[in-house]
Amino acid sequence: NNNRNSMGITAMNGPMMIPQSEIDAFNESVELSSSEKEILNLLSQGYTNAEIAKLRKNTSKKSNSNGNGVSASSTSSVSRIISTLYSKTLTKTRTELVKWGLKMGHIPKE
Repeated sequence: NNNRNSMGITAMNGPMMIPQSEIDAFNESVELSSSEKEILNLLSQGYTNAEIAKLRKNTSKKSNSNGNGVSASSTSSVSRIISTLYSKTLTKTRTELVKWGLKMGHIPKE
């Protein structure tokens, strides 16, 4: 009993029983922007969204600080990019996202 879902992935013998070959093909087709790669790398180092926003602000020398060195729009931008990463990678947590990044080679193994 094979059924294709809205993403074209075949479920076999029940919901979410996706062949590993299709999962691998999907994962290899995911492309990340430079911002997504940067944020994924910082997530892998354990930084919070606010810390990531502050680091990105310091490297880009942007202004509009709210007094604690973190721009509110920067923090929301980081959250939005992380949400996009979850969608692109079909992950639900930071841990799953980092594991995906390591597996796919987007995070350097040290």
